Amino acid sequence: MRAFAVIVVGLALMSAAFVAGSRYSGAKGAGTTAGGERKLLYYTCPMHPQYRSSRPGDAPCCGMRLEPVYSDGSGKPAAHRQTSVMSPVSGALYVSPEKQQMIGVKIGRVEVGSAPRLVRLPGRVAVDESRVVRLVAGTTGLVRELKSITSGTMVTKDQVLATYYSREFLPAQQTYLLALGARDPAGLPMAYVGPNAENQKARVEYATDQLEALGMSRAQIKNMAKTPKLTRDIEIRSPVTGLVLERSIYPDQKFDRGADFFKIADVSQMWVLADVFENEPWFIGRQIQATIRYQGRVYKAASTSALPQLDTASRAIRIRLDVSNHDLSLRPGALVDVECMIRLPKAITVPVDAVVDSGLHQRVFVARGGGYFEARTVETGWRMADRIAINKGLKPGDRIVTAGNFLLDSESRMKDASAGTGAGAPAPKAAGKLTDPVCGMTVDPDTAAGHVVHAGVTYYFCSKRCEEQFMKEPSKYTAKSARG
Repeated sequence: MRAFAVIVVGLALMSAAFVAGSRYSGAKGAGTTAGGERKLLYYTCPMHPQYRSSRPGDAPCCGMRLEPVYSDGSGKPAAHRQTSVMSPVSGALYVSPEKQQMIGVKIGRVEVGSAPRLVRLPGRVAVDESRVVRLVAGTTGLVRELKSITSGTMVTKDQVLATYYSREFLPAQQTYLLALGARDPAGLPMAYVGPNAENQKARVEYATDQLEALGMSRAQIKNMAKTPKLTRDIEIRSPVTGLVLERSIYPDQKFDRGADFFKIADVSQMWVLADVFENEPWFIGRQIQATIRYQGRVYKAASTSALPQLDTASRAIRIRLDVSNHDLSLRPGALVDVECMIRLPKAITVPVDAVVDSGLHQRVFVARGGGYFEARTVETGWRMADRIAINKGLKPGDRIVTAGNFLLDSESRMKDASAGTGAGAPAPKAAGKLTDPVCGMTVDPDTAAGHVVHAGVTYYFCSKRCEEQFMKEPSKYTAKSARG
């Protein structure tokens, strides 16, 4: 019996010690002891740290379990630790190192330079218009024979293209043969010897000019001088080695004076046409040395003195380059690559990716140190490859964001919108106490999930769910806010 009593007393003492320990532990977590232990401050939602409650439970906005927050900072939800805030002093955006790493922020420096750069442009081979020859009828006549010459045929100098008949050639040939006269034993015309040599020479030249004006080639005139004999068929010969661009006559065709026979282009010298945008001034009015690449071959080229032409449709400026084509390997219409070295004026430059272009304005994020970034409006200049010139807004040595700036720009605009400082937007009127009119929790305008302007008053919301409920029946909640 005595042993049983001892067991009962021991169990009672153990229970009392357990209860005392539990109460001591609760007092240590709920209050502040002399030793400065932590104290429970409130309960908050992990997704909406603006909501605070003195009792545990679920958040009314999203239904998540509330978590305790203590005086020593322990137990604070991760969402409650802000990763990006607007600096109240300079307006710079603060981004924590963790978030910088997450969005891929990279920092670079503003540079100054004007190193030469290789520019590559697409080009097209074209005929040199100054080397195009038109063969035109000098009299009326009839086409007697047409060689197998068509558009696109390559011809050589003095090659016979066609023959025709014209009755006006008969008296002109007689005048020429009479002017030549007899020949001496050496084979020279008598017109070039004796005391009247100058007069006879002038008569021969006059008769020759008449034949050329009617359309006879020099080669045929020389042949007629060697064998003084009238000819019936007048030959149309190519004056150059080149490409037949047009053929306008056919066999047995009658033609009038001034009719076109052939159009032939001398292709030993060609043009290369390339287009550049009108905002690229380094091509305009400059002599450019270029390299033309076509089918594995390299050609040297230089720009002409002709003024560039502006295409009103594409807003491009056409530059023209002269290229030697003695081996006739370049053909009109061929596509080529144009390469030329350009030295741009010295300027402040940044990577192209560092500039955020909104259409009307260009912004660059400047790293201010300590995780702060300033959105600075800049004025851009020329652009070459991956670099762009900055005329205003930056100075050499500035540290700028070269990657991840689009996410920073989005973050900055959201902060400006929530604070009512968006460009061109009127400052919203506060709705008295900054509380969510739907669930009643305290809302910070800088971190609110959204806001709605109703009847000139701005209401802030802790979540999109509350904002949607407000938009369905705003009068219900505005009356509630007015009473509160």
